[in-house]
Amino acid sequence: MKTKMFAVILMAIFTARGYSQTVTDGSTSTETTFSLSKNGKVKIELGKAVIEGHTGSSVILSSLDRPRKADPRAVGLVQVNGLGLPDNTGFGINVSQENGTMVVRQLDRIDPPNIKILVPEGCMLSYDYQSPHGSDILLKDLKGEIELSTNHNDVRLENVTGPITLKSIHGDVDAIFGETVRGPISIVSVHGHVDVSLPSALSANLKMVTKYGELLLDPDLKIDVERDGKMIRYNNQIGGKLNGGSGTNIDLRSDHGKIYLRKK
Repeated sequence: MKTKMFAVILMAIFTARGYSQTVTDGSTSTETTFSLSKNGKVKIELGKAVIEGHTGSSVILSSLDRPRKADPRAVGLVQVNGLGLPDNTGFGINVSQENGTMVVRQLDRIDPPNIKILVPEGCMLSYDYQSPHGSDILLKDLKGEIELSTNHNDVRLENVTGPITLKSIHGDVDAIFGETVRGPISIVSVHGHVDVSLPSALSANLKMVTKYGELLLDPDLKIDVERDGKMIRYNNQIGGKLNGGSGTNIDLRSDHGKIYLRKK
């Protein structure tokens, strides 16, 4: 059984080494480059990260951590996780291809490395991290579809366009959209706040829901609130049209936190 497991690990190591990558600085690399998968999708499973869109066609990883003290006993060895996946980046990260999708995983279950990832700005991005050991996530300058599911991570979006499907259980979500917004947009935090800034001229169909929190709106936003008969319901749910509405749907929800909607 041990021999079989060792063979699996070796196979994973050799497969990863055959993967298209460029390390800029050998064993003390500061940057690692991978070719994007054929379907243009990147799936990320990291506890914390800064993810930025760029105009290139590659995925580029770099570490934001301070260099760690070298372990002399580890010379000639490769870090692997319980699945036998090796560190093929030099950052405690494994990058591999699964069914045509590039998957980026951390190897340490509890102590995530702090990683910056440059991705093609129009790629489809999936982010999934359910561990309680998550930290801050920043996504910026992205023009493609984003799917994000986290447990304890705080999430910040800057200059994104959508479509976006985002759900966090305990984390706060702050989102600043670019001038172009493509729906549908769904942002949910069960226990954290949701703070969203939209372009002032954006036309959209808007829905905001909270069970035990508050709804706070920029008074300069032009929202035609849907009426229930002659009454307008403000206390825990607002549905209406922003600047006359359009085919863009924006749903914001926080069960136990506040929702802030701002004019950019």
